Amino acid sequence: MAKKSKLRFVYDSPVVSTFVIVSALLFAADVFFLKGKVVSSFLTCPGTKKSAGFDAFNFKSALDYVKIFTHIFGNSAWENLFVNFAFILVSGPVFEEKYGSVYIFVMCLTAGIVSGVLNACMSPFASTGAASIVFTMIFLSMITAFSKKTFSVSSLLILLLYIGYEFYCVIKLSGGGGFKAVLLVPVCGDLIAGICGSLFGFFVSPKKKSSSSAKTVLQEKEKYSAPAYSSDETVVGTLN
Repeated sequence: MAKKSKLRFVYDSPVVSTFVIVSALLFAADVFFLKGKVVSSFLTCPGTKKSAGFDAFNFKSALDYVKIFTHIFGNSAWENLFVNFAFILVSGPVFEEKYGSVYIFVMCLTAGIVSGVLNACMSPFASTGAASIVFTMIFLSMITAFSKKTFSVSSLLILLLYIGYEFYCVIKLSGGGGFKAVLLVPVCGDLIAGICGSLFGFFVSPKKKSSSSAKTVLQEKEKYSAPAYSSDETVVGTLN
């Protein structure tokens, strides 16, 4: 009788899952125990001006340089956390399986640093959250479609939807004074960061990796396969 297979848990996307778990734990601890001190002090990248209680970026402060990357672990509200993680968890594990954990880590690292640098040098608002990583995932889905010589309308709709959500968040955090041209700066910064992070998708094609691995498997099979007899050969033996 065949043994029943046991249910086992698989940590299938270590980079994406670890990022989500760490960010969620930091935000929960900040809300329930630390009264907003972690996000405001360590997980928010300052802008070029003092705004919403945050000082301007201090180029002489080592901590502000650390915030250029750590701001992606922060979240301004539960709503922001749920929306960002929904986007990341839906597409992140798929791309981590295609490109590998190392490349996904480099993509997220690149997007976070570019976002932080642009915010510190151009945006008048302080920034926190993983919007740049969400944009990276969206652009990766477009790159996957382009590799098949198609254009993904669903990815475009998701991109427009998330851009609208970003504008909503920025307007809300800026005091709800309506749309202003200056609000384009932080959103465009996250867009550019997402493009920079997803550029690795052009250089590391999962299609090429799969084809090369298939060739390797085929060569191994040919190497160890037994020699076949042709149809016109005669096998001579003895019959008792």
